Amino acid sequence: MGLANALLPTNTAETSLTIDGISHVIDTGYGKMKVYNPHTGMTALQVLPISRASSDQRASRAGRTGPGTSYRLYTENAYENEILQRPVPEIQRTNLGYVVLLLKSLKIQNLLDFDLWIHLLKIILLTPLPSVFFRLKDREEESDAAREMFVVPESDHLTLLNVYQQWKANQYCADWCNDQFLQVKGLLKAREIRSQLLDILKTLEIPRSYCCPDWDVVRKTICSANFHNAAMLKGIWEYVNCRNKMPYNLHPASSLYGLGYIPDYVVYHETILTTKEYMQCVTAVEPHWLAELAPMFFSV
Repeated sequence: MGLANALLPTNTAETSLTIDGISHVIDTGYGKMKVYNPHTGMTALQVLPISRASSDQRASRAGRTGPGTSYRLYTENAYENEILQRPVPEIQRTNLGYVVLLLKSLKIQNLLDFDLWIHLLKIILLTPLPSVFFRLKDREEESDAAREMFVVPESDHLTLLNVYQQWKANQYCADWCNDQFLQVKGLLKAREIRSQLLDILKTLEIPRSYCCPDWDVVRKTICSANFHNAAMLKGIWEYVNCRNKMPYNLHPASSLYGLGYIPDYVVYHETILTTKEYMQCVTAVEPHWLAELAPMFFSV
């Protein structure tokens, strides 16, 4: 009796990923998607029906390198008339409050008509790197030990920066990334963005400066960009947002667990709801920084 490779696709199958030998695809018609709820202020990972475009992408995984068949666990009528033609754009399911306030803080009066090129640098510089670590089930201890080598205990942001600097020091080597359990695709994207920023600096005739890294200066800069996401310690690794008093937890994968103590104040890039409400990309900050950088909201 012959054997055949079958695939139960998720969102990953809708990318350019190609797996050799897949001859059967079973499409459930559902996928996970990050959706922002403006009523609760939370971003949740929800299971939702996919679009026709996503369905076609999943079907194309079968037979990429040979004959194959796709089985859809929903009716043709659902495909033709019930599901969306294309996925909902991320801009329509993302919290844009941060972007709007950031643009206003940059003295942009008309948000619908402004010179994007001039202000692009200021905005992109505040965007953190995507997660670059991966953890193998059969090599968990080895994966965790490799990650510990990059940790900057005060900050997830600085940990990501340290990863990039180490990758650069190793000549951007893909094999080095695999040995260190790092996602080379995320690092390549970061390198691409860095190249774009350097081009923008050159176009705007902004001189580049070189100095020894001062982690406290960088943390203070991160604080100034994320003061609206400042949180105060409430319990053991439990925090509340300083402004709206929403409770959040520090994610178990955060670098801050290596500090040896629990910081009283932190800032975070975003929150996400999984089993709990977690803060993502967190940096420990000093309370007087908040009062200095955002005196209209904080005082010592």
